Amino acid sequence: MTQVRIMLVDDHALFREGLALLLKGRPNLQVVAEAATGEEALVQLESAHPDLVLLDLNLPGIGGVETCRLLKERAPELRVVILTMSDDLESIFEAVRAGACGYLLKDIASQNLLEAIDQIDHEGGILEPFLARRLLAEFSGLRSASRSVESVVTPGPALSPRETEILQKVVDGLSNKEIADRLCISKYTVGNHINNIFRKLGVNDRTQAAVAAIKMRLV
Repeated sequence: MTQVRIMLVDDHALFREGLALLLKGRPNLQVVAEAATGEEALVQLESAHPDLVLLDLNLPGIGGVETCRLLKERAPELRVVILTMSDDLESIFEAVRAGACGYLLKDIASQNLLEAIDQIDHEGGILEPFLARRLLAEFSGLRSASRSVESVVTPGPALSPRETEILQKVVDGLSNKEIADRLCISKYTVGNHINNIFRKLGVNDRTQAAVAAIKMRLV
């Protein structure tokens, strides 16, 4: 069984230890490092070689967003998922711009967190419905134009009708299995379509695909 190597970055030791215990209960998950600061995480990265980082935004020192950016700079294939209390829109977009492939709130149920990690491992990222709604609101002009995320429309690639249909469901926050159930096709077919969509959009994960789709008005 292939294990997902996970690093936990959170300055609250009790939360970090509890999360480690939860993850260690799954045979396919291995906690290879823990860090209380971004600086510690960058040091641990060199020796632990994680596949996935669960990262809090509110860190002392360089902070969560900058930690995410530096981690991705040093290990571009690393998957960084924000796990935090903040659902502030600006924090969400800063994390996405820094390279996060998902954004989860700490009030998530333990089973849902485990399922989210499985989805990230198999599908390369996760777009929670609450984040999908905020993305739609931002790029639909329903929020203040003073936000720092650009809303410039750029020409989009040519997607097939099926790819456009699947991309819309990615923007809605559906997983591959949920998309497959809605469209009565296999999840493997969905995965192939999503890989093609990522390639055409020039992105690496679902969150980036959703942002690109809305900015290019593909959905």
